[in-house]
Amino acid sequence: MDLRDAYFVDGVRTWFGKARQDGFYWNTRADDMVTKVMKELVRRNPTVPWGEVDDSIWGATTQVGDQGTTMGRTVVFTAGLPDTVPGFSVDRMCAGGMTCQAIGSSFIKSGVADIIIAGGVEHMAHHPMGAGADPNPRIVTEKMVEPKYFNMGNTAEKAP
Repeated sequence: MDLRDAYFVDGVRTWFGKARQDGFYWNTRADDMVTKVMKELVRRNPTVPWGEVDDSIWGATTQVGDQGTTMGRTVVFTAGLPDTVPGFSVDRMCAGGMTCQAIGSSFIKSGVADIIIAGGVEHMAHHPMGAGADPNPRIVTEKMVEPKYFNMGNTAEKAP
């Protein structure tokens, strides 16, 4: 199989905010942050046939609350894209956004898709690392991994 070239055409992100009550995004929903990013992409790229987007792929760890309800699909509606644009979400902790971009580019390279919107969101003020997690107790009792490694803050960017 010959692979096609895939290109990243544009990138948009929000400002960084503090994960606390006095943080800039404290009163902003995670899905609304994604909506603003998508609307900015549309504004900056008026020649893209937005009705022909093949998928909206968004990473969101802790997929509950404002990061739940299949982020990739629901933001299609709030961003004003046609309801024919499908979407899905990925939870790969801190690497979710990059994983979504890799999935999207592989869809394009393999001919499955032509236009993909992909990214990630984490609203740490609303969903702190590990909040609401209920890991399988066997992992601890059978010493599969130390409990501290359930938290990505203890594992991200750590070399073996």
